Amino acid sequence: MRLPFLKKISVAAVLFSFCLPSEIRAEDTASSLQARLKEIEAEITADQQQVAAAQGQTRTLATAIKEIEGNRAILQLQIEQADLQIRDAEQRREDVQSKIADNTAHRDALRDQLASLIVAMNAADAQSPLFAFLNSSNVFDALNVIRQYTELTGGINTAVTTVKAVNDELTAQAQTLEDVADEARNFLSIRVLQENALGMNEEEQRNLLQQSKGKERAYAKDIKDQKAEAAKIRTRIYQLLDTGAVHITFGEAVEKAKWVAGVTGIDPAFLLSVLTQESNLGTNVGTCNRPQDPPSKSWKAVMKPTRDQQPFIQIMGALGRSMDGTPVSCPMHDAKGNQMGWGGAMGPAQFIPSTWIGYGGKISAITGKASDPWNITDAFIAAALKLTHDGANGTSNGNWTAAMLYFSGSTNVAYRFYGDQVIARAKQYQKDIDAL
Repeated sequence: MRLPFLKKISVAAVLFSFCLPSEIRAEDTASSLQARLKEIEAEITADQQQVAAAQGQTRTLATAIKEIEGNRAILQLQIEQADLQIRDAEQRREDVQSKIADNTAHRDALRDQLASLIVAMNAADAQSPLFAFLNSSNVFDALNVIRQYTELTGGINTAVTTVKAVNDELTAQAQTLEDVADEARNFLSIRVLQENALGMNEEEQRNLLQQSKGKERAYAKDIKDQKAEAAKIRTRIYQLLDTGAVHITFGEAVEKAKWVAGVTGIDPAFLLSVLTQESNLGTNVGTCNRPQDPPSKSWKAVMKPTRDQQPFIQIMGALGRSMDGTPVSCPMHDAKGNQMGWGGAMGPAQFIPSTWIGYGGKISAITGKASDPWNITDAFIAAALKLTHDGANGTSNGNWTAAMLYFSGSTNVAYRFYGDQVIARAKQYQKDIDAL
């Protein structure tokens, strides 16, 4: 007799190659992107040297305009740099998605093979090889029965091992996909900040020319009278996030930051700079989970399920606040509409729920009440606690590192625009604070 037997699995046939696609991209390869990024880095360095030279000269209208124009050139290069980095991240994400699709199909095919082998094994087990051997008409049939049973067992073992290997690879690729999506989201955020900075640069030049009417004497007088601008600085609106928080004046924000500094040791100007940077992310802030938003923008859709949804429920429960209708940040999307990472950041400090949980008790110990991510004072305290925990110590290096960790959880220099902008703005805020 012969046992029911499917063809033995060929390892060479079932193992999948996990190499990147070998075809050359139509428009730009990874190498050409990297080459252009290096060129941009060199151009940025050259422009920064020119700006530094302008800053070292006697302050005149001409040097002020030269500095503004130099900064604009740097920002334009940095925007191009961010565009290339976003494109590179998107291409890598598409590569990973393609590999995941191939691996998933490969795994499914392996499972089908394994199921067929198990059916054959069950049929074989119904009549053991020993019984078949003893009842075979000749020794050759008996040996063939044993060989088939051995091959069947080996085929199942091979299939199981290969399915496990593919599953492990899929798990690794899923993590890679999430990492690349986070990277793309960070570059998108950087680009938003750069666009905002470019707009402010152009406005600064317009205001400068408008105030001085293009005349050196008017510009010199404006510099001399800066101390008289203290009242304007104090009453300037300090824009926090559009999440229902009450807008406060810069003077009020400074007083609040100084109070928090007394509790946490944070540099007030640096704290205000970080919070301003977060608000400058624009439409990403507080535009999901609002009362008028569709289900696709609810907290259940925009928050990472395994990380933030349960903490969000806990936070809302402690505050007695409805989970539906309280604004949180939206995920960012690429040019094709693909979601980049997750949203769900809350309030002026833009903490995700899982991060806020880690600081909530410390905030409550200071304020004596349940910590509220949408309360301006609580948000100031939370940001200060995290920044000091991450190394903010009043020095440029310490503060820069803390700002970078606040933004991306790393000090990846590819995102250095965030930290550089925070430090530059903190210096300007310090001047404003000194003028009060």
